Amino acid sequence: VEVIKNLTALDFFVISKGYAGQERAILNVAFTDDFLKGKARLKFYKSLYAQDHYLSIFKGFAPREILDDFHEAMEHESVLKVQELRNLILEQEDSYSIDPMNWFRFSTDRIEVLKI
Repeated sequence: VEVIKNLTALDFFVISKGYAGQERAILNVAFTDDFLKGKARLKFYKSLYAQDHYLSIFKGFAPREILDDFHEAMEHESVLKVQELRNLILEQEDSYSIDPMNWFRFSTDRIEVLKI
């Protein structure tokens, strides 16, 4: 039973990371174009929802020691910077003045930090 729970947690965690990769691509274009509207904005919202959804399921199956590592990783500088840039996107549709290379680096670092 524990093995099944652990594999289920891992599966949902990996799915969430896949959506983090999609978010990285969507927002890289947004920061390059300096706007995020219409269908692209909807894709961003869907990627956020999917990440939260699958991480929620992951948390329900993961053992305590994995959750402790996960919560520690969520305090990493890159994770916090990604959240800050997400908030900027959520607050406005354009005029971000963010270097897309910085976004890509922070987002990639975040994906790398989130390991279980």
